[in-house]
Amino acid sequence: MATHERDSSLAEKMIALGDLSALTSIEMPQKQILAIFASKLHSLFGADALAIWSVNMQDHTLSLLYGHDLSREMNECCLQPVPLDLLPDVKLSIEGGTVWTTEDVSDAPVFGSPETQRLMSSMQVRSVIAVPLRALTRVLGAMCIYYKQPHEFATDDRALAIAVNNSLALSLNNVEAYERLVVSEQVKSEVVDIVAHQFRTPIATLLGNVELLQDKKISSQPGAQEQIVEELHKVGIKLRGFVDNFLNVKAIDEGHLEPQPKDLDLNEMIQTTLTDLETFRQQHEKTISWKPLGEAAMIHVDPTLIGEALMNVFNNAIKYAKKDIAISLTKDGKELVIAVKDDGLGIPAAEQSMIFQKLFRASNVAHHPEASSGLGLYICKKYIELNHGRIWFVSKENEGSTFYVAFPAI
Repeated sequence: MATHERDSSLAEKMIALGDLSALTSIEMPQKQILAIFASKLHSLFGADALAIWSVNMQDHTLSLLYGHDLSREMNECCLQPVPLDLLPDVKLSIEGGTVWTTEDVSDAPVFGSPETQRLMSSMQVRSVIAVPLRALTRVLGAMCIYYKQPHEFATDDRALAIAVNNSLALSLNNVEAYERLVVSEQVKSEVVDIVAHQFRTPIATLLGNVELLQDKKISSQPGAQEQIVEELHKVGIKLRGFVDNFLNVKAIDEGHLEPQPKDLDLNEMIQTTLTDLETFRQQHEKTISWKPLGEAAMIHVDPTLIGEALMNVFNNAIKYAKKDIAISLTKDGKELVIAVKDDGLGIPAAEQSMIFQKLFRASNVAHHPEASSGLGLYICKKYIELNHGRIWFVSKENEGSTFYVAFPAI
């Protein structure tokens, strides 16, 4: 190549790199950032295909963030996260923290597994350059450029790939930080709305009853003061419950909640919980049938945490059932399984995957007279999982739900 041609090519690459570097300071959706970088990389390197990967080092998996001209087999394989070992070029680049290349895949023993060979063959890959995506001290993933012919990678190619990837990693890091900030602000706003909604009614009740106490004509009537004080006590308990929920979520999120397990009979715990809810059940005029296990049902759990979890599940069934609730305890292999079935509102199919998320409230109960803060089932699931149990459900809107809670039997 003549000197002026090399200089021209280098100038074009430096201009392209400058354009990409400018993206690090622009607020733009991740997909748009990736599309711009992929387009530039494709032309800069004259690649036949390109992939940008994110890595999860905790479970050693890769997720495809963006692919350009990948084979159908590669795209289908990467619809879900794949093991890091499946793509050794990406693995070596990420773990080594530097550029990894092979001029001919057929001469590289790292591509020895049949599944890896199948994927490389599906794209007719002969040579690869893989470059880690590094933002400050974080390795976010890697970029891979694929060629269908053996390719010799010059020092300039490596340097340019590193420079481009540094810009891409910084852009992705900035997008991630911006999105976290947006989500954080949305959560704060939602928390304020929920707190305002949840506290408004009990505070109004509290003030109303205080005014009744101050009205001598009413408070002097026989039994009036006792009735008003009872109502104030109920409001106090409800407000304390709201505050406790927020404090419990904080403890869970910070990892400060340590179960204190004991051996106990689940039959007895369920019966105790139902007894505690009897007044609540009567107020809502619901019917509960309870079928215990016909033998000792011993589990090793924290009685306080699991008692509160069961209270939440039973409480929800009472609130949202039309009339009937059926609770049973059975043994399934090595597990004891509680089933709580109601004939109530049910959960919309499109929202069922979110039901245990923090602050989530199904759309069909959000304006229910006793709508919750959206923390109960989140806390419930965490309490159960901290005690080596699990919780799941089946539900159909307008027909009801069945929640299942299972613990290892001892």
